[in-house]
Amino acid sequence: MGNNISGIVPYATLSGAQSARQDQKLAEACREFESLFLTTLWRNMAKNAGMDLGPWDVLLSQSMGKVWAQGGGIGLAKVLYDQLSKSSPDVLQGDDADEPRS
Repeated sequence: MGNNISGIVPYATLSGAQSARQDQKLAEACREFESLFLTTLWRNMAKNAGMDLGPWDVLLSQSMGKVWAQGGGIGLAKVLYDQLSKSSPDVLQGDDADEPRS
């Protein structure tokens, strides 16, 4: 059972193209956050279970987190998306990530 967040209605106050772009960026950021969260969760579970993979630890943890998130994860991306998409569009329009900081 996967969590599909791609069909959520765009922000009403943004133009069509801008709204679609913001929706895609927000959905992707939410999926990436869930993947990072699951990577950390997997790594800590493996460590506490006594699994010592040496140099492969980071690679395996990242792979497991990504696969887990791509398979629907735990629903964190959808919850984040639902909450953040309710935020003011002015806040979500910032393209700080696309521009280098000075």
